[in-house]
Amino acid sequence: IFHEGENLVNQLKQGMDGSDLVVRIGHASTMSRNFVEAFIHELVHQQDVQYRLHSMTPDQLFNELADHQIDIALANTSVRGSDKQLWQSRLLARQPVSVIGPPGRDIEQLTDVALTNNNWVLPPENMPLRAAFDMLSAEYNWQPRVLAEADDMAMLRLLARDTGALAVIPDVVVRDELTSG
Repeated sequence: IFHEGENLVNQLKQGMDGSDLVVRIGHASTMSRNFVEAFIHELVHQQDVQYRLHSMTPDQLFNELADHQIDIALANTSVRGSDKQLWQSRLLARQPVSVIGPPGRDIEQLTDVALTNNNWVLPPENMPLRAAFDMLSAEYNWQPRVLAEADDMAMLRLLARDTGALAVIPDVVVRDELTSG
């Protein structure tokens, strides 16, 4: 105890040693890994800071934050608190969302007839992205055939790639595929 007390006094007098700085970042398992990588981009190039990434469910994410097991929580769902957990949150980014499909299916507008009867892979109905898709479907009279649902963006990317179905995915999730054609 005395040794730890001396360390605390030394840190207060001299400042923290950069080699001891570890930033623990928790992120929802449903988030795009490309988004998380872009978020930590500045940390990657700092030699005096270590970081740890932890992927977890949203409930785990906020429990870990409440227990001080992580320093930052990245979530792609609304942040809800309770009487015991009062959260302050900040919108960091909005991600454009696109209709993604195999090469050669050029769709210029949402009114394009090519969107009317298609196979789709989509987020589940409890996600805001799906609710927005369902509203667009009703507005433009699309009649989607849902082949699969997944709450993980990486899984949606793989399903879209492997099934040839259309998907509603943030552009950042399929950045590499879009770049390579």
